[in-house]
Amino acid sequence: MTYIVSSGALNSSHSFIHSLVDEMIRELKRGKTAGLDGFMAEHLVFSHPIVCVLLSLLFRFIAVYRFVPDDFGAGVVIPLLKSENLDSTVSDNYRAITISPCMCL
Repeated sequence: MTYIVSSGALNSSHSFIHSLVDEMIRELKRGKTAGLDGFMAEHLVFSHPIVCVLLSLLFRFIAVYRFVPDDFGAGVVIPLLKSENLDSTVSDNYRAITISPCMCL
């Protein structure tokens, strides 16, 4: 079942089916830290089903209007020491991880 919005700006070629959004939410990895927005995958996994419909509308509008909110690209880069026994004063001994909002994954 798809959610249809009556608007001239939207057409079937830009349709995002909310069941697909629901499927992608179920595949999110749980137990990860929250991003800058404070949301974790668990917030989406255990949310009301209407959230899938609203997210599909959001993604549809992003596709139609070709505008992605700036916060979707925001992230925090954290340096991690590759191994405990490496010298922490040498920058080559670090690797970086980025904590991104779960909405943009």
